[in-house]
Amino acid sequence: MSRVYLLNHQPWRFEPGDHVYVRSWPQDERAVVLCQLAAHSWPHYLVMDSVGIEWRVSQLELSSRPIVTLST
Repeated sequence: MSRVYLLNHQPWRFEPGDHVYVRSWPQDERAVVLCQLAAHSWPHYLVMDSVGIEWRVSQLELSSRPIVTLST
């Protein structure tokens, strides 16, 4: 099955309870997905960080693996 087909028919990549990494957060810090939020264009999630603060984050900013950024 093609990746485009999967994205068009099942755009949600994460489920509540999943541990995720967030772009621009420290590489060793993870968040927990609390729920999927209704979005008009792209999936968004409510996630909670390690101190209990909740954040609304686009799926574009999340990863199941640490996000490595290259400095210039």
